[in-house]
Amino acid sequence: RFITPAPNVVEKDPRAPAFNYLDPPVLTPIHETFHDWIVADEYYNVRVIGPVGGFAWLAVGDMVKPLHSPLGSFGLDPYSAIVIDLVPLSGPMGLHQWTFFCPHWVPNGYAFAFQSLTLSPSGVLGMTEPSPFTVAWDKDQVP
Repeated sequence: RFITPAPNVVEKDPRAPAFNYLDPPVLTPIHETFHDWIVADEYYNVRVIGPVGGFAWLAVGDMVKPLHSPLGSFGLDPYSAIVIDLVPLSGPMGLHQWTFFCPHWVPNGYAFAFQSLTLSPSGVLGMTEPSPFTVAWDKDQVP
């Protein structure tokens, strides 16, 4: 026998206070570096959003527990960091995108991170949020 499910109902908890915000929330853009899923022997994209009209230096290296500095949160080991590119951040969002190929010899499951150092048009340096990753196993290879 088939029983028809009842419609979904959302109820308000009577203990929860009702808020009426008089001022609208202030949206603050976050400068960040982020990437697609990274698999050995495949292409992937890395994007950076930073200060419009500024510049970004993209780097990759070993991931470390984020350290806080005056420039922001630092998430890669400076001794292992490799600078990949310096690009202008143009357009309405200050966005730049790269397409890279992940070779098969990159260690699987090792903790890496992408991160960018930014330079605003006014000369202020900053760090984007780090983007940690591990490389997934090449699905066409036998372990």
